[in-house]
Amino acid sequence: MKNFPAQGFTLIELLVIAAVVGMLVSGAAVAYFKFQNKVDVVATGQRFESILKKADGMARNRVKIEPCSGTDEFKGYQVTVAAGSMDAKLKKMCGGSFVEVESVLLNENTSVVRSPDTDLEFTYYTLQLQSQNPFEKSDNTVVFSLSGDTSIYTVTINNLGIVSGEFSRP
Repeated sequence: MKNFPAQGFTLIELLVIAAVVGMLVSGAAVAYFKFQNKVDVVATGQRFESILKKADGMARNRVKIEPCSGTDEFKGYQVTVAAGSMDAKLKKMCGGSFVEVESVLLNENTSVVRSPDTDLEFTYYTLQLQSQNPFEKSDNTVVFSLSGDTSIYTVTINNLGIVSGEFSRP
């Protein structure tokens, strides 16, 4: 009977390899969750930025999704977000009334918050009514963030009504 030398790994070697693999996996999981948080914040901010730009573009080009009823004059579009809500509503202005055209859920992730968390209302008039510019006073800023994370997405509407967005991680 021949005696072959022992082959394979010792228990200590296997435990060291398992520990190293465990550390690598845990580091990758943390990085993945941070990335997912960033994606949630950026997607929320970009959806809000998008609906504001849509309202602005449609008002400037006098795009009416549906004609105004009766003798009401088409005046533009308004975007509203209720306090404590992540549901943006695009409304058409006809005369003195508003008709909801579209509703956009900004984010399904309830941990994304916005600041200020008050009623938001942004109005975009047609070019013929530009004298009624609601942005004459100062810039408006809405910040989206995630509690427990430093990722923020800032949407700024300047005094001319121009919308811009920026991601940052301070």
